[in-house]
Amino acid sequence: MPSGGLAGMADQQSSGEIASLFGAFVDYTAFVEIVRISLPEIDRVLWPSIDLSYAADGRPTLRGVDFDAAREIHDLMWDRELGSRRAVDQLDGFITRLDQHIAARIGNDAS
Repeated sequence: MPSGGLAGMADQQSSGEIASLFGAFVDYTAFVEIVRISLPEIDRVLWPSIDLSYAADGRPTLRGVDFDAAREIHDLMWDRELGSRRAVDQLDGFITRLDQHIAARIGNDAS
């Protein structure tokens, strides 16, 4: 819906929420694209620094891990997870409020 359509809505609270949702999802989409671009870089930085071998008793031994890089990657993935949860929660909340708004409008129109 173009912004002119939002401005013309009688329910200004709902139009404001819709505009806010669009803005939030534009920001979220940009963030996800940054994460997507970072994935090949993660492979380049992390995997070459890991040496997985086996000790004489057959236990796996991990050497050469760049823990700073691994921590940065973990933080990036955690931020992506939190951003995704926030986006879904925001959308779910809006859907609930919109359903309530529509039900109230239908109830008022039937009276």
